[in-house]
Amino acid sequence: MKSTFSDHLNQGSNWGEFQPLLQHFIKNKLQGINGGSYLVDQGLKTKCLKTIEKGWQIVHRNQDDIIRCTTAMMLFDRQSERHIERTYFDEIFREALADFDRRLPNNTLQADRDLLLEPILCDADVSSLQTCLLNILRFFDSLEPHSGGGLQVKLIAVNDVMHCQLRSPREMVEIDVSGKVQATDLSPDLKNVLTVEWLASKKVLAGHLGKIAFSHSAGVAEFALELPCPA
Repeated sequence: MKSTFSDHLNQGSNWGEFQPLLQHFIKNKLQGINGGSYLVDQGLKTKCLKTIEKGWQIVHRNQDDIIRCTTAMMLFDRQSERHIERTYFDEIFREALADFDRRLPNNTLQADRDLLLEPILCDADVSSLQTCLLNILRFFDSLEPHSGGGLQVKLIAVNDVMHCQLRSPREMVEIDVSGKVQATDLSPDLKNVLTVEWLASKKVLAGHLGKIAFSHSAGVAEFALELPCPA
């Protein structure tokens, strides 16, 4: 049975062990970019806007997959070199949300936002946690929204533990015990990218002595994060 990114990440592999898999993934993505670029070139030569648009969509999709997958891999590998500082988690989230909106100005989380964010201190590698939160927001946006989409976030501290709940009405999706994302309406490539981002995010939270969980119930997808509050 062929190995996947998630197989290697779940086994605690280091960069060198899953690098060949990443190289194979990028090779396929580059072939997709090459095919899309050909369509763009043909569209320019024939002045056919539809061909140009079709080609650019292929280029953009494959380019985004490469960026997201390699970013997750680097995040996974970077956890031994974290820079921990005391900061407010709500500020980390606000910056991640602003970054998400800059990257995806037409995202499906804008329709209805309900943000309850208490100012809570944590000891964190800010860059890693921002990327983890960005992964969650993009996970939501990758799924077909229900009732217009939207985003609900609740951040509180209970008994020296920070709890962050992120919810959004989305189509059915599961994350199995191996960490693989399962959804009938998503392409294999997108499921692969979401899987790698999920596993990298799990390692980030574990590196902060915290944890992350995913659930889907009554048409709502939910991520629950926990981090210890500093003494």
